[in-house]
Amino acid sequence: MPTRQLLAVALTCVLALACGCADDDDCPSCPPAPVPDATLDNVWPNADSLSWMFTHKQVVRQGTFVPTLYATREEVPPVPSFQEILPFLENPVWPDSGTSLEGLVRLRFEGEMTTAAGVTTQRLTETRFAEQSGWPLTDSQASFETALLGRLWVARPDLRERIHERLKAAPAAIDEEEFLIGSTFLGAAAWEKTAAHIGAYGELSPDLFWLFLEADLTEGHTFVIQPVPELADDVFLHGKITANGEEFATGFGTFAKTVQCAYLIDYGISLAVDEDGDPLGYHGMHASGLIVYAPMVGPIYCYEINLVNNGDAAEEGAKYIERALIGTNVPWASGL
Repeated sequence: MPTRQLLAVALTCVLALACGCADDDDCPSCPPAPVPDATLDNVWPNADSLSWMFTHKQVVRQGTFVPTLYATREEVPPVPSFQEILPFLENPVWPDSGTSLEGLVRLRFEGEMTTAAGVTTQRLTETRFAEQSGWPLTDSQASFETALLGRLWVARPDLRERIHERLKAAPAAIDEEEFLIGSTFLGAAAWEKTAAHIGAYGELSPDLFWLFLEADLTEGHTFVIQPVPELADDVFLHGKITANGEEFATGFGTFAKTVQCAYLIDYGISLAVDEDGDPLGYHGMHASGLIVYAPMVGPIYCYEINLVNNGDAAEEGAKYIERALIGTNVPWASGL
């Protein structure tokens, strides 16, 4: 070990002895343990009963969303690049007018679950608390798969019959009003961590439904997955690590060496029809989000812009959601 590192270790030990602290004891006078670099293993602790409490803010833009229609499928603009959406994710925007809701959301690992497709994995639950005015639900256990299907319900009218059938087949099928409430990017899930990824499963497929992260956390790394190939072959989730090692602050504290991952959902292209079933034109929609992960703590922040017309400005969505950490029982965070 280099001399400089030996001196640092020796100094830490002397300080610990001076204040009478054992390695595992609390010690306000001692320097905090150094924050390790982020790895897939430590970036989201997943011991049973660990929980995270977030503030939840959402705004639905005033007025009815009207898709931009094009005469042919080929004329529909592509989804934007990460370079185009990142400025709005890193500096959250909110519509000038709309319907707002605020509340508290808790995510918690609660044992295991087995999906309808037979996949047994960890259960990450979401509980909503109604102490804040306007918050519509208490103790909801809806999955964020359902939230994604809700966005897809709006973006892809051509898939509504299939989505409805999918929910009826799922044992945890819920009221369709739930569709537009939950977060698309961070919520209850059939959750899994392996050496290769952190992801989630849907109810009706044995294949991975979602990717939060892959093992490569270096800035610039990208990944892609098809969340619902049984519904549509042109719906994609793209992810990109946009920062690694930066500080990030929430109402709970300031976190070092965070990993920030941007997400982009391409909802594909849909044919709009009138009441008689006659074609009106084609349109495409997308959603974007950013999750910040802190080593030894887990997700600490999420912001998302949902239901954006392809071709519109990246910040011109129909629904905006922000979740920011205000408390957790993760042991590492107790000293913050």
